Amino acid sequence: MVGFDEVDGLVADLGGGSLELARVSKNQIFETTSLPLGVLRLENNPIIKKRNLGKYVKKLLKDEKWLFKKKFKNIYLVGGTWRSLFKYHLFKEQHPLHILHQYKLTKDSAVKYLNKISKFNKSSLKSMEYITKSRTPYLPFSSIILNEIIEAASPSKVICSISGLREGHMNTIINHGMSEDEIFKLKTDGISFKKGDYGKSFEKYFNFISPLFEDNEYFNRRLLTLACILSKMDWGLGAFQKAELVFMEVLNTPLLKLEHRDRVKVASASFWRHCGLKYNPNYQFLSILNNNEILSSKQVGSALRLAESLTSMSSLLLDEFKIYKRNKTIFLKIPNNHSDIVSKQVTKRLKNLASEMNVDSNIIYS
Repeated sequence: MVGFDEVDGLVADLGGGSLELARVSKNQIFETTSLPLGVLRLENNPIIKKRNLGKYVKKLLKDEKWLFKKKFKNIYLVGGTWRSLFKYHLFKEQHPLHILHQYKLTKDSAVKYLNKISKFNKSSLKSMEYITKSRTPYLPFSSIILNEIIEAASPSKVICSISGLREGHMNTIINHGMSEDEIFKLKTDGISFKKGDYGKSFEKYFNFISPLFEDNEYFNRRLLTLACILSKMDWGLGAFQKAELVFMEVLNTPLLKLEHRDRVKVASASFWRHCGLKYNPNYQFLSILNNNEILSSKQVGSALRLAESLTSMSSLLLDEFKIYKRNKTIFLKIPNNHSDIVSKQVTKRLKNLASEMNVDSNIIYS
């Protein structure tokens, strides 16, 4: 539960000695069980072989009546063997984002892949790339086990998790009694400090641009906050080089609860903050998003780019500027005593933002 916003489905943790199953709904743990299906246990069992493993697993699962009472939305996979199984799929399918956590397969895709791996012989396993060789002997067994679990639970998605019992135990110690919002704020404050934002100027950026995105379902407040934090880099590099480096750093930021498409959205907004909309990040990553998500990322990047041009003297000034949308117009409100800050660059970036949001723009002096 540490690694996802809201866990809804069956958590399956495959270890060396056992398989642990738990039903989790709305981050509440319900039925649990432990079955003697660990990969080391099966490897050393003289009776259970690959040819009869499916029947053995099916028999054990049938005794868990709660597994069959409802269909599960997701299966969350925990454990090194299943991580290796999914890592092989990720690289073979040339998924652009090389992050295992929250890597997802549909039920049909998972079954097709597992059927293939379950038939691998020793020669096939030796030739497998990308994964630790000590894990390869257990992949056919783990594929058969997972196939039987999928047949019983009938999930829509099968999702890989790198967070498990260890992370959950640490979370109960470190974040005991804290709400999700408090934990998120603690993490974002820590990230901003690591990025050198000692005064937390990201909050000023957020307060400035957030009125434009209050009703944006593709870029919520959490993602907007992360875009304001993660996109801010002041390295002494050219704009395009900076944009590329920021893009890759944001993609790989160690925040477990970010889904793959959310990572790409925040990274893309960060990219467009630094180099404008005439350039694009790697199209392989953009292919993960739909058109509305790409458009929203461009809008956020443009808004941050405008905010950046208004802070040429100090980010403190953002407290005195306002931007908002009324009907089909974006209004930028500037105090009269700061009218000299409205340069050609500011005017151009405001027009670019308005164009991306398909509205007009206007500057108001007060």
